[in-house]
Formats: sequence, structure tokens, C-alpha cells
Amino acid sequence: MRSMRQDDHSANAPAGVPADVRIRAIRNIAARHGFTLFEVAISLAIMGFAVISVLMVFPLGLKEQQQARARLLAAAKTMELIEYFAGKSNSERMAEFETPEPWETRPFSYTNTRWDLETRLARFDSGIRPLPLDIAKRLDSDGDEIQRLLAEGAHLYYADAAMIPGVDIRLRNPSPAVESNKIIFAVSGYAQNNAVPVLPWKAWPYRAAYPSPPLSATFGSSRFMPQVDVMVPVIKNGGNGTTYSTQAVMLEGWMGVGADPALPSAREQLMAEVFRKAQDYTETVNPMTNPTSFTPSFTPPDGNAMSLMTKRTALAEACLAFAQDAFTRAGIGANYQTYVVAPGITDFRALGSQWHTEFVQRCVAAEAITGASANATRETRRTSIGLEVQAWRFLALASATYYLRRESEPEPDLSMLMMGTIPLSTDRLRYYNDRCTEAAMRYAASFPYDWTAPRPHARAIMMDYPLIEFDLFTPPRSGAISGAGGSMAAMWRPVSAQRITGVGLPGVFPGVLEAGTWTSSVSPFAGTDGRDGTHRLWGDASHFTLTRKFHPRDRCRELVFWTVDWQSYEDAETAPAAPLDASRTLCHGVHQGNRNDYDGRLRGGVSTEDALHLRNPERMVSFTRDVSALPSGSDVTSALMTQGGANLGSDQGRTGSRTVLLGIYGADRNRNYLLDRGPVPKSVRMRATQVSRFTYYDPRLPITLR
Repeated sequence: MRSMRQDDHSANAPAGVPADVRIRAIRNIAARHGFTLFEVAISLAIMGFAVISVLMVFPLGLKEQQQARARLLAAAKTMELIEYFAGKSNSERMAEFETPEPWETRPFSYTNTRWDLETRLARFDSGIRPLPLDIAKRLDSDGDEIQRLLAEGAHLYYADAAMIPGVDIRLRNPSPAVESNKIIFAVSGYAQNNAVPVLPWKAWPYRAAYPSPPLSATFGSSRFMPQVDVMVPVIKNGGNGTTYSTQAVMLEGWMGVGADPALPSAREQLMAEVFRKAQDYTETVNPMTNPTSFTPSFTPPDGNAMSLMTKRTALAEACLAFAQDAFTRAGIGANYQTYVVAPGITDFRALGSQWHTEFVQRCVAAEAITGASANATRETRRTSIGLEVQAWRFLALASATYYLRRESEPEPDLSMLMMGTIPLSTDRLRYYNDRCTEAAMRYAASFPYDWTAPRPHARAIMMDYPLIEFDLFTPPRSGAISGAGGSMAAMWRPVSAQRITGVGLPGVFPGVLEAGTWTSSVSPFAGTDGRDGTHRLWGDASHFTLTRKFHPRDRCRELVFWTVDWQSYEDAETAPAAPLDASRTLCHGVHQGNRNDYDGRLRGGVSTEDALHLRNPERMVSFTRDVSALPSGSDVTSALMTQGGANLGSDQGRTGSRTVLLGIYGADRNRNYLLDRGPVPKSVRMRATQVSRFTYYDPRLPITLR
């Protein structure tokens, strides 16, 4: 049989090939029909590598997709932050603008009101909140950047994705966790030394209506009383026969003859007389039925008709006396006759145009002085021009009283009336009013560092504000905190671009407070600012930098975003809030509450809407009591700050509620009204993955886009 099969194969073999060779070839062909084990192993290895490579692409793709989404969320959040920062109002209604010393309250010179992005936005109404420091310290990052920033005093921040800035969080329903909750960010780079938006000793610019009497402030038992001879009695005529009396202080009363800040002994007596006569006239025209209810009336009380006319005449005479003196002291005494008395003039429009040309020339000349003592001469000229502005202001005020009438009544006939020795007419009254407005506007535009005359209410532009910054290279001023048992505080001294002249009287505390003792006979601005840092208040002018040239890169900072699941920690909601800056406390000034007691300064009465820059940024999600003993998933609605009036006031900072103010009990940080504990213990460190970095411009001046 075997030989027959061989013969069969041999029959099919090519001719001429020996039979034994043909048999070996056939055997070799039969052997190649399968693979050796080695070949199978190699094939399986190649296939396995290919399959594993394909499988590995899926998580990488998912990770890249998550990163791309995180970058998109970070970019959106950056645009939101910058837009909100640039468009946010620069007003802070509950900030006390003036204090005897900056450390006596929370003026605009402290951290909570500085013009930096993280400070302006990390407020309880914006949804931007500092990450608890205990959690932030457990996070690793490339180059250990997070820990380096924390060591430099920065914060990590998280954002409530569903929070709409400016909308009360109490109006928002609970929402499930979203991916953006994992995004955290920080501001990298030091902030600039910002301009001081409000000088603590005097919140210039003061604003007044034009025309108007001199500015004044009413002082009572809750404020420090200024020197007695500054006081002017304000008589309130009660309808029930009772006379109410308070005290008012003329804020423009420390304006001496020269440009230097004046002492009370150098008070402008003619201006004080205008103030007294204007006050007397106003109280007659607008009688008070009681000290808290005010109903204006142009009809004087019965029997006071002659008194009203007499007081109007007295006011006019006082204003004319001030104007004549002001023109004389300004070196343009002849102008009083030409432009104020203006005898025989009927074309007041042409006269006004002539005055305008000369007034503009005086303003320009005040800036063009050179040579020896140029600064002193220039500032004296500025103050003189300010006195001229005041003269027109008071002239227009006095003349307006002759036009006083009800809206339904016809225009009065002025042809038979005299203002002092000046005959009146409608055209003359309009002429005085136009000169008043024009002089005030021109003055405000020309001399932002001369505080002789207040700024017009109708003119509110950026250039009305002087450039002032704190001198960081001169030893700061220090003093005892009032009512703090000798505790000391310090603050940098301010320095301005130019020496400020005609400072006048501060509106709240017209004096100084030294070692807890009030001295009303001394102005905080007394003495000449020599620009060399030797003044008791001002710093060294050579350290002023706001107007120096700079490269944009010198004023840039970075927003750095990471993604990390920090809410997976077991203490994500029970960890205490980040440390709170002391300037965010509800500390009232020395004229409110009990100034000799810290708890007395932390009294209530501050509404949520008026204290946005105060309190803890986590305030609206913080717990008002300890919830650490509650099981996970417990309803914590009743423990939240936002529930009920009692809870809303529980962080005012008194002894019993400082724990709430500081956020010691934690917060409902994902805002689902449940107590959440993650599976990750506190001992575990997490890796934060950097998402993106954005450079932004850090302004030194308060700005608002409208």
C-alpha cells in the first residue's frame, strides 16, 4: 500500500526528478501546513500589544476630553471674573470714609477694599470663595506651585457654578454637583501698591450744589465734638412751641489766607458769616415741625414775613462782603466793580464772555509759574482762584433768594429790588448763576489738588480725584487704638502727586485723636507739607510712583486654574473657612456705639446689602452651629446662614458669634442643603492638575466700565 501511494505521488512529479527527491519534497510541503508553538506565541504577543494599545487610547481620550472641558470652563470663568471686576461698582456704602486715624475703623485703606481682583470678587454675593486652608494644604501640583502661593499669603478659590453675581443666593434652588465644582484657581503674582481711593483723614472730593451756602456737618453726642468756636447753632422751630437745637460745623471754615492748611485761629470769618446768615435764612424758609420730620415750604410762618425779608437782606450783605474781600485777596479787586456790581450793564451775555476770557487766563497762568518758590506761588494763586469761585457761588446763592416763588406763581418783578446796593434784574440773576456754574466747572477741571472749593454735584469725572498712594518706604505712623487698653496700631503715611492746598476741615472729625485723647484745636493737616516726609501726616513725595512710566508686563498678574476633586474629602464641608482678614469685621468707627469696647463697635444694624465687602466670603453658605456630629446626608437647612432673620445676624462678630463670623463650623460648599462627607480621608494628598493660565492687567486706580 505504501509503495502504491508513493507511486501515485511519483506519477504527478515532474519528469526527470528522482523518486527519492520527490518524496522528500512532498514531506516538506506537508510539514508547512501548521505553526510551531514559537510562531503562535509571537503572533499572540503582537495581537495582544495591538489590542492593549487600542484599549489604552480610550482612557487617554477621555482624560483629554475632560481636560479640554476644564480648559473651556476655566476660560469662561476667567472672562466672567474679569468682566465682573471691571464692571463692578466702586462704591462701598458701609465703609466709613473718614476717621481720626485709619486704624480706628475700616476705611478704604485696608485689605477688604483694595482694588485687586481677588479682593473685589471674593465676597459673599459673588460666589467666589476661598478654599479652606486645611484642604488647600493637602493639594500637590506641578512645581509645588499651590503650596508656594499659599506660603506667600495667597488663597485658593472655588466658585459656585450656579451663583449669579448680584443675585441673592437665597433665590437659588439646590442643584446637583457639576464638573465645574472641581475647578479651583489662584492669583499668581504680587498686587500693585494701589492708589488710595479715599483719604481716611478727609474723603475728598467733597461735593456741593452750585449755588449753595458753605458745606456743613451736624455734630451730636455720638460724634467727637469739635472746638466750640467752630460751632454754629442750628435752630429748629417746632410747631408745638418747642425749640430744638443742634450744632453744625462749617467744613470750609479752616481756609486761611495762604495756601497752607490753616488752624482754627485762621478761620475765614467772612465765610463763617455767610454760613450763619444762610443757616438763619434757611431755617426761616423751611421751618421744622419736629427735629426728625422735614416738610419744606416757601411760605414763612405767621408773623415772620418781615423776618424773612430781613434775613434775606442779611444773607445778601454777607455774600457781597465775602465776594468783595475774595476778589481783593485774589489781586483782582477791580473785577468786583466790573463784573459783580457791573453798574449800568444791560448786555450781561457780553460781560460774561469777557469775564470768561480773563478767568481762563488766570487759571492757565497759575500752572505756568517758574523760578524760585514756584510751588508756593502757584499754590497761592490756586487758592486765590478758589476764593473767586466761592465768591460767585455765594453771590448766586444770595441772588436766587430774590427769585424764590412757587412753581405756579408768575416770575417776580425784580426791577424794584436791590441786593445791597446792586439793582436786580432777571438777566443779572441768570448772569450770576452762569458765572457760578462756569467758574466751578473750570476750577474742578484745572486744580484737582486745591481743595479750597468743593466739587460740583453736576460734575463727577475721574479727574476730580487726586492721585494719592501710601508711602511704603517711609516709617509708618503709629498710635494707640481708642478704647483698646493701650494697644498700638500703625499705618503707612500718604503721599500725593502734588502738595494739596486749601485742605479745610474734615467732615466727620475736625481735629486729631492722639493716645485716645481728642484735640479739636489741631488739624491733622496743620503745617506745610514739605514733600520730604517730615510732615506729621504726609510721606516723602520722592516715593510717589503712580505717574511713573511702566511697562505693561510690570502690572500683569496671572489667573491659574487647576482641577481636583477636593469635595471628595471627608471634611469638605466641615473644615473651617479660610482665615478671615480683620478688615472684614463689622467694626464701627469711634463715633458709633461704645468706642471704648470692641464688642460695642461690633453692634448690629448693618444690613446685608450695605456690607458686601465685609464678613466672610462663605457667609451665605456657612453653618451657624456645629454640625460635625450629624450623620452624612443630614438636612442642614436650618443651620445655614440664609435661613431666617436670626441666622442672618448671627455673624455680626460679638463674643458669642465670632465663631460664625470666622466660619469655624464649615459650610454647605456644594449648596445642596445636605451635609456631605466624601470617601477620601484627610490624611490623603491629592494631585491638582493644571488646566490653564491667563494673564490679566492689574490696575492701580479704581476703574469701572459702564
